Amino acid sequence: MIQRERLTATMEGEFVVFLIGMRVNAWWKVHKWWPVVLAMPRMVRELEQKPESGFLHAESWVGRTTIMVQYWRSMPQLLAYAKDRDAAHLPAWRAFNRAVGTDGSVGIWHETYLVRPGQYENVYVNMPPFGLGCGAIAGRHGRTPVGGGAPEGRRGVGSPGFRFGVSGNEPCVSIDCRRDGGCGPGGGWVFVSNGLERFRMSDRSVTVKGLAEKDVESDFAVWTLSFRRAGAEFNGVQQALTADREKVMAFLTARGFTAEEVQARPLQVQDLLAREYAQGNVPLRFNGTGQVLVRTARVGLVEKASLALDPLIQAGVQLGSDGQSGGPRYQLRGFNDAKAPLLAQATRNAREQAEKFAAEAGARLGPLKSANQGVIRITGDDGNDYDDGSSRGKRLRVVSTFEYELR
Repeated sequence: MIQRERLTATMEGEFVVFLIGMRVNAWWKVHKWWPVVLAMPRMVRELEQKPESGFLHAESWVGRTTIMVQYWRSMPQLLAYAKDRDAAHLPAWRAFNRAVGTDGSVGIWHETYLVRPGQYENVYVNMPPFGLGCGAIAGRHGRTPVGGGAPEGRRGVGSPGFRFGVSGNEPCVSIDCRRDGGCGPGGGWVFVSNGLERFRMSDRSVTVKGLAEKDVESDFAVWTLSFRRAGAEFNGVQQALTADREKVMAFLTARGFTAEEVQARPLQVQDLLAREYAQGNVPLRFNGTGQVLVRTARVGLVEKASLALDPLIQAGVQLGSDGQSGGPRYQLRGFNDAKAPLLAQATRNAREQAEKFAAEAGARLGPLKSANQGVIRITGDDGNDYDDGSSRGKRLRVVSTFEYELR
C-alpha cells in the first residue's frame, strides 16, 4: 500500500543492519548456485516464526549479484542465530563449504553494521512500507509522519517536527509481498525464487556438461634414428655413413626388431662448396646424414631400445641431426576403440548432474532433448597441455553438453 505522505522511522536503542548476498560466477554450474538460492528463503521463513530471534525485517534485490538487507535488534542475537546448531543457517553454510568452497563457481558475501541512536537518518515519500520503516514496526518502535513548519534539512529523527507513533499505518508484516512488490520479510527472495521458477517452467529444460577422462597406452611407435658425418673427401664421408648405418641396423636386430619393422633411408652427402653463396674457408667440405626408420606396434620394445643407445655412441655413431633428438614418437591408432567408453562416461556424468539439479529444484528429469559430443583432446601424461608424441602414455579428455527436459 502506497503511503501518500512523508515518513521517517525511528528505533529505540542500537540495532544492526546486515547485508548479505551471492554472485553467480559460472551460470552453467546450476548444481552449484541453485542450492545457495534456495537456502536464504528457508532461513527467512524460520526467522519470521521466531520473533524472539531478534530478526526484524529484510529487503532484497535481484541481479547477478543478489543483495539482501536485514534489520536485527542486536548484534548478539544475529551472532547467536548464525551459530545455532538447530537453525537452518549452520547446515547451509557447511553444505556450501563442501560443495563450493573456493572453487570460484558462486560467491557469497556479507557486511554487518552496528547502528547507534542518533547515527542514522531516513525518509520515505509515496512509498509502501519499506526498509527500516518495516523493521521499526516489526520491532514495535515507530514510523513518524514529517510535520509542517521547519525545512526538511532541519528535521532530523526525533526532532520537534516529528510525531512518534504508527497510528493509521498498516504494519509491513501484514502486506502481501507478492502483490505489493516484495516488501515483507524475505519478499525479495520470494521474487527470486518465483523468477527462477518461471524461467525453469517456461524453458522446461536444463543444460549440463559431462566430463570424462581416461589414461591409455600408445599402440604404435615411429622412431627415426639419425646419424651424421663430415669430412674433406666425398668417398670418405659416404663410406663412414654406410658403416654407421650397418651398426644401427645391427643394433636394432640385436634388440629384437624384425626386417619388416626397420627401414633404411638413402644416405645424403652435401658438398658445401657447391652451394650458392658458399664460403671457401669451410674446414670440412662434405657433410652427410643417414636415417634408419623403425615403425612398429611394439611400443614397449621401442621405449627400451631408445634408452639403451650407449653401444652405438661407444661405436662412434654420431646420433642426431638437424635438431632431431632421435627420440621415438608414440601414437594412438586405436582411438575409436577408446572413444565410445569415454563418451559413455561423459554421458553418465552429465545425467548425474542433471538428476541432482532436478531433485534440488523440485522437478523430475525428463528425456534428453539435445546433445553435443564436444571435442576429445589427447594430451601426454607428462603434464603438457598438448601431445607432441614424446609421451607413451596418453590422456583422453572430453566435455560433452546435454540438454534434458524437466517435468
